[in-house]
Amino acid sequence: INDLLAQNKPYTVRMLIPSGEIIVDDLVFGKMNFNYNDLEDFIIMKSDGFPTYHLANVVDDSQMQVSHVIRGEEWISSIPKHILLYNQLKLVPPKFSHLPLLVNIDDRSKLSKRQAHASVQYYIDKGFLPEAIINFVSLLGWTPESTNQEIFTIDELIELFSLERVHKYASAVNINKLIWFNSMHLRNFIDNDLNKVIELVWEKIPEEWKNKTNKEFIGKVIKAMKERLELHSDFNEKCRYFFEPPVIVQHVVESDLKMISLECKQTNLTFLVGKDVLKCFAKFNDFYLVKDDNTNLTTWESFFSTLKQFCRSEKIPVKDMTMLLRVALTGDDKGCQLNDVFAILGFSECYNRISSFFLK
Repeated sequence: INDLLAQNKPYTVRMLIPSGEIIVDDLVFGKMNFNYNDLEDFIIMKSDGFPTYHLANVVDDSQMQVSHVIRGEEWISSIPKHILLYNQLKLVPPKFSHLPLLVNIDDRSKLSKRQAHASVQYYIDKGFLPEAIINFVSLLGWTPESTNQEIFTIDELIELFSLERVHKYASAVNINKLIWFNSMHLRNFIDNDLNKVIELVWEKIPEEWKNKTNKEFIGKVIKAMKERLELHSDFNEKCRYFFEPPVIVQHVVESDLKMISLECKQTNLTFLVGKDVLKCFAKFNDFYLVKDDNTNLTTWESFFSTLKQFCRSEKIPVKDMTMLLRVALTGDDKGCQLNDVFAILGFSECYNRISSFFLK
């Protein structure tokens, strides 16, 4: 060895592994036995004079006075090496906790940081709330004691969390569940901190919408769409009709001459409606909305009551007329309550949209 050193030959430094075994008490997996005979004399200093990860990790954690090491279970095999280094350097080892892996729900493969959807920033950019992400991740591999509660604030999680309740098995990442968590947190903010949601939405809406509206109007739309918004980034797509009248084009259905196809240009959605319903809706429009004596239909209650009476007299199901009314106003067959649409858009705008529907 001295001759090689004198010749300046490159060399590495290895840890001499003793015989016997070591028992480590992990805060998640409990007591684990490791046999030193299963280890080889591992390198702790490379030939370029730099320490390997194992040595650097142990020294750095000690210098930083780290009390607890919490890491993924793939690092369990490194425990005997690290404990050996702590002992040889006469350092006090921290408490170890190894967390179960996160896996993809489809093929149970390990979730990798190299996958775009494993990045927290990826979800923030998609419109997920930090509070929802933290809530979701906290329940991947951990269960609170004595409660079936799923929605938690960060303060509640801090109060309840303990490593002793962490699972020992891998947890599948279900993005649909994350979306549900986000919708619940979003509703909570809408109810208790609406301005926060308004600001998030305001940043993303088109400039032309900003030029013809204000944040108070945005707040009204958000509250009306509370049950429909899963992400605040859904706003532009799901709430478009509050800012742009739908353009509906009617087509004859050649395979069924009793039906008419309605296509919304903005959403590319297509709806089938019976010719009799369309004719009845046109008659309702002509009789009640384009005449000068419609001043009594100034509330949703009076409008809908009149519509129901008209449907009964024409023997047309109210639900068919209501669906057609929704398509004429929004370009969609689902959304928030129609009374909210009337209240937010105003009756004048609603009547204009209904009339325009029959001018195409």
